[in-house]
Amino acid sequence: MKSAAVFILLFFTVTALSAQQEFKSPEDLKAWLPAEIAGYAEDADNHASEQQLQGKLYFIAAKQYKKSQEAISIVIIDYRTSVQVITSVTSAWEDGKEVNNELIQSKNITIGNNKAKEIYDKKNNSSQLYVYHNDQYLITVSMKGDYMDLLKQVITNLPFSRLP
Repeated sequence: MKSAAVFILLFFTVTALSAQQEFKSPEDLKAWLPAEIAGYAEDADNHASEQQLQGKLYFIAAKQYKKSQEAISIVIIDYRTSVQVITSVTSAWEDGKEVNNELIQSKNITIGNNKAKEIYDKKNNSSQLYVYHNDQYLITVSMKGDYMDLLKQVITNLPFSRLP
């Protein structure tokens, strides 16, 4: 009887904490993104939206940052109840394959405790860094040019501790 009471108490505590720790709207997710990163100021080109795919709800927020003629884009997707979608995508990152040909350079890496994939598109001269965080979030940082070190710095300085 005592163990059943402990289980019920634990269940309600975990449920309450989980409910407390999720973004309530796409705008909340957008507010998580900083106003300035690595000397790049937030541009007016930003948005947040709610999407539904196969009955599963997720939030998307994006901000653009500019300095002179350069721009960095950050997109964060909160997969919420669609964790299996992102898990199927990122599970391929574990194979350790690296690609380096005339079109693309790509490799799977780890940033902190997060699985990540870096891609340099040689044909279009653009860099993308994808980071999978906490089995729920996919964060993409991208910009024109071969700036992978800068993108890693940007990702490292994002406020991950403030994500639910």
